[in-house]
Amino acid sequence: MFISRTIKNNSWNIWVIVSLVIVLALPLAIAFGLVWKSWPIFTKYPITSLLFQSNWQPTTGQFGFLPFILGSVAVTVAGFIIMVPLTLMPAIYLTQYASQRVWRIMQPVIDILAGIPSVIHGVFGVLVIVPFISGVIGPMVGRSTSGYTILA
Repeated sequence: MFISRTIKNNSWNIWVIVSLVIVLALPLAIAFGLVWKSWPIFTKYPITSLLFQSNWQPTTGQFGFLPFILGSVAVTVAGFIIMVPLTLMPAIYLTQYASQRVWRIMQPVIDILAGIPSVIHGVFGVLVIVPFISGVIGPMVGRSTSGYTILA
């Protein structure tokens, strides 16, 4: 069946506009849902007490977000300190100093690693890194730990 070029172009334009509206509306809908569901806590407690209190006991009505904020900052800083040298130095070597043979070998490896979803990295962390920290690194430094630490 023959469909005219004008109909194809118009249907494609409509599809692009609908996709654009969805892409723009989705973050707004998520933000609205978050504000709507969290509005009761914001009307009951001032934002300063939520952000700067360190006591988290929801059953007693104490909602201090400070430990979560500081934990996120600590994990981010530790990640940067550990991973920037481990990723930047090989990248500089591969792009500036490595031979073509090394680059041809490493390029598919890098592409495969880049294609692994972050969920798989998380599962690897929970199944391998956390037990390693609790079984090897914790006892090595004289600590008993579950392994679920900032290091993991």
